[in-house]
Amino acid sequence: MNGSLISAGIVTLGMESSLTPTYPQRTPSGDLTYLPQIGDTLAGWDDSPAHLAEVSNVDQGNGSSLVTIRSLSPISDQNKQFARIKITHTTP
Repeated sequence: MNGSLISAGIVTLGMESSLTPTYPQRTPSGDLTYLPQIGDTLAGWDDSPAHLAEVSNVDQGNGSSLVTIRSLSPISDQNKQFARIKITHTTP
């Protein structure tokens, strides 16, 4: 991977705009689990499919892919919105 971290974008569908974070992911992920999460505070995080959708997963040809997710809660419905990727290492 090129060392880049999560980046945030905004996509507009119709009259609604949504947060669209993009992050690098090792391919295959092996002993790592990637769990995108969103929240309206830095203390509470949600990873429910009712709130997030993967919109792309693009192989970079270097053992990584770039994954973009979209918040299903429009920005207009939130005062603020945060995103993070929880990465867990599982021991075989």
